[in-house]
Amino acid sequence: MFKVKNMSALKKKIELMNFFFIILLFFFIPLFKHITVWLLILFITNTFIIADYKSKYNELKISRSSAYIVLFSFIYILYILGLVNTSNTEYAFFDLEVKLSIFLLPIVFFLIDNVYFSKEFIKKCFLAYLLGVSVNVIICLAIAFYNFFIIYHSYNVFFYSSLSKFFHPSYLSMYLNFAVIILLFASSSGVILFNMQKYISIVLQIFFSIIIFLLSSKAGIISLIFIYLFYILFNIFSQKKYKIGLLTLVVLIFGTILLLKVLPFVKDRFTVASYAIKNNSNAIKSDGESNADRIIIWGISVNIIKQNLLFGVGTGDVKDVLLNEYKRNEIDFAYKKKLNAHNQYLQTFIALGLPGIIVFLLCFLLPIIFSIKHHYYLYLMFLFLFAFNILVESMFENQAGVVFYALMNSFLFFSRYHLSAVKSLKIK
Repeated sequence: MFKVKNMSALKKKIELMNFFFIILLFFFIPLFKHITVWLLILFITNTFIIADYKSKYNELKISRSSAYIVLFSFIYILYILGLVNTSNTEYAFFDLEVKLSIFLLPIVFFLIDNVYFSKEFIKKCFLAYLLGVSVNVIICLAIAFYNFFIIYHSYNVFFYSSLSKFFHPSYLSMYLNFAVIILLFASSSGVILFNMQKYISIVLQIFFSIIIFLLSSKAGIISLIFIYLFYILFNIFSQKKYKIGLLTLVVLIFGTILLLKVLPFVKDRFTVASYAIKNNSNAIKSDGESNADRIIIWGISVNIIKQNLLFGVGTGDVKDVLLNEYKRNEIDFAYKKKLNAHNQYLQTFIALGLPGIIVFLLCFLLPIIFSIKHHYYLYLMFLFLFAFNILVESMFENQAGVVFYALMNSFLFFSRYHLSAVKSLKIK
């Protein structure tokens, strides 16, 4: 009897620790990736220790979530099978280590207790994420102001990689865009973030939007505009809030024009990108411009795919094959920098062939259908955000991208499958 009581008390302590681990994960994921990894290890380990496997097995038999667990995790299994077709096993095991959260987190979020998906707990997670993003941006701005007034005296410190100190600008822009999505769509999912939500939300949206423009990530700015356009359509057609929709449209148009006018550096990046796309046929020798570089790399990637269409080149040989092709085609910039495909769809296709790209696409298409069916706009916008950003970055090739996807995708999806979440998140 004493042992049973002790075990019960220990389980409650571990469950309480998991509450903190999840909230800390949401706080640190847009801030410090190394801390995020350690928190993830603790959270996963704790969950496997205290999980009620019997009840979860019974739940699995009567729910359809098993199909999605298999779907989300199966891409990782394909990467394991890709070892058969791999000669560089050292890189293959490193790659599997980086991507491990894709396999584990869907299982872990199914195993955790329903109480983790109460309306109040989801609110705490979102607030922790917004706080983490805000702390990141405030630190970056503080450093930028110091550099401007004390060291460089140049406005360039407020733009692009000079501003973003913890992540590549593309990743920080994506994190900020997801913060905007939370601010716009959390309430439509039944989660009220602030008592004075409208005013605080508007201030944060303006702040985050300005930072996204300063970061000058083209994918980030396009994502932001798309998010607001979807919000406008959401208000007009779904919520019948015509005034809010039209007002948002006016603010979006004039705000974008104003920011592009005030921030010529941002406008110049789009101008150069447009030129690179129009002249891609003459861009076989890159001048260091990112868009021209990507066009060249994508062409090389497509050629590799054509030669290894069915099963790909294997999990560990992607980088080697790309580097060999860069060298053979005298693409010096890509060879020296050891660049990946800069497109996760192409990267996955090169590694795993047709089975890999089909499963990878289904990981987005089926949840998109699910979110539309259940009017789960918060999840829908997350999926579109990530699916769009991996068109220009291979985000499954590093922790900053893969953990963000695995955590947010699992949390948002499986919250909809727990009973408390159905009541909390379903749009009425």
